[in-house]
Amino acid sequence: MPMVAQQTPYTLFIVDDNEPMNPREDNDNFGKMFCWHKRYNLGDDHDYNAPDDFLIDLCDKTVPKNEIFQMIIDSKFENIRVEPDEENIKAYHVKSYSDYFDKWYIEETYETPPLDISEEIVDISLQFLKNSELLRVLRNYNIILPLYLYDHSGISMNTAGFSCPWDSGQVGWIYVGNSMIENEYGTVTPETIAKAENVLKSEVELYDYFLSGQCYGFKLYEGDNKIINYWGFFGSIVDMPKNIKEYLPSECENIIEFLQYESDINEDEYLEQTLNYENEDEEDMEI
Repeated sequence: MPMVAQQTPYTLFIVDDNEPMNPREDNDNFGKMFCWHKRYNLGDDHDYNAPDDFLIDLCDKTVPKNEIFQMIIDSKFENIRVEPDEENIKAYHVKSYSDYFDKWYIEETYETPPLDISEEIVDISLQFLKNSELLRVLRNYNIILPLYLYDHSGISMNTAGFSCPWDSGQVGWIYVGNSMIENEYGTVTPETIAKAENVLKSEVELYDYFLSGQCYGFKLYEGDNKIINYWGFFGSIVDMPKNIKEYLPSECENIIEFLQYESDINEDEYLEQTLNYENEDEEDMEI
């Protein structure tokens, strides 16, 4: 809903930005936002066909394989394990568990000590970990937040979820790796982790404004002459007056105090009407 204010000789319009910039395309973002949705193209561009492809690749890129290997040997995962062959003491099996068949299956057999082929075992095992297990591993080396979408008469996104289970659900994640935190803040500490997480949440909030159409610009006229035309504001319409104040000339910055909501407004007609009123006032003063 647009807003308008008039303080002679200035007229201010705050209007919807119908062609806003996409924060995930036009901004230099800190986090990476990967989403999957059948109808909407959301977040950053990526080539992952499915969420688990992304999680596995991120594990491979950011988590030391010796750490994952030790977790496998220590049976920290439900559906994967390494066991010696009962008949051949030199052989080892990598086994995966099928929930559907309630049965363990041999995926690979080696006659090499597991420690010597730890990376190969990890590569095989990652394919069988549950997403919850992959996330548990990833969070030691990444901040990774879930992304939820609400889709009902428009769309909205957040990291906390929505109360309606029918029109909402998780569509992806936004993340930043420890190496990226180190590059940004110099070190990885509880304090810099908290800062990085707040930045990720802020990026999601900004993207939500874009998705939900809470994008605005303003036009300032002096008489019928447009002197400022400024776009690219995101946020609630109630915050727009204070957001634009610093962009107004000092001689009319108080015009925001006179802003009022207008359900429908034609700028040319409003300006013409305003100027006519001013001319009438001048004539009355002359009389």
